[in-house]
Amino acid sequence: MRLRDIYWRLMEKYWRLYVLLRKLFLRRLPDRVYRIIGVASMQVILWWRRKSPLGQLFGFLLGMLFFVGFWGGPTLLRDYLIASFIAGGWSLGSSSVARILEWDWATGQREVYVASPLTFSEYLLGILISLIPALLFEIWLPLALILMMDISISSIPWLFTLALISLVLGMLATLAIAPHVKPKSRLSIVTNPVMNFILMLSPVFYPLSLTPWPMRPLLLLLPVTPLGEAARIAAGGYMSVLSPLDIVFLLSFWIAVLTLAVSSLHKWGFE
Repeated sequence: MRLRDIYWRLMEKYWRLYVLLRKLFLRRLPDRVYRIIGVASMQVILWWRRKSPLGQLFGFLLGMLFFVGFWGGPTLLRDYLIASFIAGGWSLGSSSVARILEWDWATGQREVYVASPLTFSEYLLGILISLIPALLFEIWLPLALILMMDISISSIPWLFTLALISLVLGMLATLAIAPHVKPKSRLSIVTNPVMNFILMLSPVFYPLSLTPWPMRPLLLLLPVTPLGEAARIAAGGYMSVLSPLDIVFLLSFWIAVLTLAVSSLHKWGFE
């Protein structure tokens, strides 16, 4: 069965569920809300069918064994678990958006969006909402392990908030690159290595204070750097070289820059 046929069979099931929910619960909501919920529901269904729990578990354990066994030792296991919140959000946001755009391009769903009243901002908001359950699925394992360590439970909401910000930054960074990639059917081939390189270059799995001073101004130019420092501060027991005001400024700067870069994509298809 062709990819397009599989996609439209899934859409038929989704449409029946959406119509039922609208009749039962969503009668008085604005049309804009309907459209956002529709995109989110569709992407959740597609993500659920593509999820790979064993692959996620294997990747996490392999990274943890490498980090503990060959890099920092057991004493830095805590830092690895904290960094997993930021790395998980960034990787999920960047890779998911690339796959979704590729999927919509390959199946012809893009043409449906062009002919519909759905706006690009509604489309992105729907994707963001759909990725929140995926983010919970992404961080459940480091969350379970981190609760066994000397980390206050009150820091968990802060770590999740930072993971969500990392997710948004990953989405925006991929969308900023997307217009320059042709053909769009190979978007993830370009964006995934770039996003992974940014993540590994940033001081996320290790503190910024361990880097040589001449490198720090360059590392501060990476959007994931303040998130890594903020996560270690939120978990407690870490004195960052950045003040909370510095972190807020850097995050605000990157969100503003990437939002402006994406705001030009007001037409479907990035033409």
